[in-house]
Amino acid sequence: EKREEEKRKEKKRKTNRRGPRAAGRGGQVGTPLYMSPEVLRGVGHTFGSDVWSLGCVVYELAAGASPFLERNLALDKLFRKITSGQYARLPTTHYGPALRELVDAMLTVDPARRADIGAVVRAIEAVRGGAPPFGPLGGEGGG
Repeated sequence: EKREEEKRKEKKRKTNRRGPRAAGRGGQVGTPLYMSPEVLRGVGHTFGSDVWSLGCVVYELAAGASPFLERNLALDKLFRKITSGQYARLPTTHYGPALRELVDAMLTVDPARRADIGAVVRAIEAVRGGAPPFGPLGGEGGG
């Protein structure tokens, strides 16, 4: 009976580790394609890590693919690409300098040099001419 109780406790511990808090403070949870270099190095997660992840999403929205994805890329090679900032820049033939500069600033490997969220917002406002990104729902009149 005691042995069965120990088995149940061990199973419960293993199950709990798979939950949303599995990584604990400073751990790694998420899709590697969007993880910042500092998270992959085990330094921890900061607001700068979120800017990096958002930069990956912005790149993917523009280009139609992740900045770091390659066919048959092993996980260790993916991590090296991310931690060294190796990605194909958005081409000048399809994208303006403001978007390319914004993505590059968000995907700067050194978190101390990476754009912060305020810089991201200012860059977006500059591209949009300062206008809010969305009008009233349902057009003018809100209906």
